[in-house]
Amino acid sequence: MKNKLLFGFLLGVLSWQVTLAQNYPGIGTSLFAGNYSLDINPSFIVSDRTTFEYNLISTSNSIRGTNFKINVDKFDEGDLSESITINGSKAIRAEVENNLKAFSLNFDTGEKMAFGLAINNRTHLRLKNLSPIAAKALINADNEQVTDLLSFSYKNVDIQLANWTEVGLAVARKVYSKEKHSLYAGIKPKLIFPVAHLGIKGGLFEYTEEAIGQDKIKTNNLTANYNQLVSDLLFDDEILASSFTKFGGFGMDVGLNYTFSTEKSGPDYFLKAGLAVIDLGYLKIKDGTAATFIEKETRVADDLDLDEFKSRYLQTNAEQYKIALPTSMNINLDWRMAKALYLNGAVAIPLTNGKKGGLTNSTSFSLTPRAETRWVGVYLPFELLPGNSPTLGFAARLGPIVVGTNNAFFWLNRNNTDPNLQLFVGVNFTGSKNRKRQAKKLEKAMEGEDKEGEESIEKGES
Repeated sequence: MKNKLLFGFLLGVLSWQVTLAQNYPGIGTSLFAGNYSLDINPSFIVSDRTTFEYNLISTSNSIRGTNFKINVDKFDEGDLSESITINGSKAIRAEVENNLKAFSLNFDTGEKMAFGLAINNRTHLRLKNLSPIAAKALINADNEQVTDLLSFSYKNVDIQLANWTEVGLAVARKVYSKEKHSLYAGIKPKLIFPVAHLGIKGGLFEYTEEAIGQDKIKTNNLTANYNQLVSDLLFDDEILASSFTKFGGFGMDVGLNYTFSTEKSGPDYFLKAGLAVIDLGYLKIKDGTAATFIEKETRVADDLDLDEFKSRYLQTNAEQYKIALPTSMNINLDWRMAKALYLNGAVAIPLTNGKKGGLTNSTSFSLTPRAETRWVGVYLPFELLPGNSPTLGFAARLGPIVVGTNNAFFWLNRNNTDPNLQLFVGVNFTGSKNRKRQAKKLEKAMEGEDKEGEESIEKGES
């Protein structure tokens, strides 16, 4: 039973050790680093720089939390339970985001339109309001050297764990262009294929181990949603291949961006501003169970199977249910300060709150200076998340390869309080447009603008 209780708390945290896989701080609006921008704002794929962008593979992963520490030495040894230390008496919050770009391709059909295809696998874990006593009990539950009987109380339970694959087709177009000003719009509808989901939310969950092999559970105002794969994992049943291929749900990203050019900036923009709403939509769990915990105290043996668990603890309400995707609004501002020097500011604001069991993200702010040419780039993201300390990261690009982190000092600080870490790596290939031809077109446009101004002055004088 202990290992089953650990599932909701540790599965997402364990997954990030295995897969470096969500955000690419400071990279998303890069002119040369590939099509990371497709996950930030679909209108960004219309590029004056590239004819195509092909992602061979890219992964990004983040872990964030408050009121616990991660010891780097023990973490590097792979001992997760020993690496985590709980701070004080405040409730625990932990969030894990995984984004694996299995395939992604953008290509321009000209100067005004572009298409993109992306296949991503994503993991989202949110754990809130976990009491420190419960956290310590769960962390030590798999430690055979701990002889104390396990007992904890979890109030205002809030656990959401979801993994899904999405297939998106993006279309973007330049919708307005006059002299120095351009406006672009993009949309990316997505087909969703849920893989795993577990949601537990409500008032109270108490667990007491009274003796070896004998446990007591008490619940109050508690709901649980889970799909077949999660129940198979929890109760050691056979996992079927069909669990990974079921279609269920739709999503959509929409975005706009505006660029302003000057004579000095040439064919590049001087200023770029973007606004997008990401992950509108839902996951539909077709092989799931939406249930309410029966409010009573019961005792159960360690070898309880799924049917017994359902009959003793759960009142099934539905065999299908929907959960909202972690919808957010992305605001981006990119300023070209010099020929190869840029400054990017970005804000991500969650538009779903998770109160009804949906997925949600945290608010984040970032400021990233970068220096880049076609073959080399250096990025220094400064990031601020409410509840976490500010972080300074570092990323580098050499040709098609990008590696980086939002927290360059994570491994220098041996005990990271309120950890905030993202790691990302990617391999992307791009095809560049003829810059001389673009410069000549811009020069002609500027000359036409000057001639119109001279003609209007002459008419005024006459």
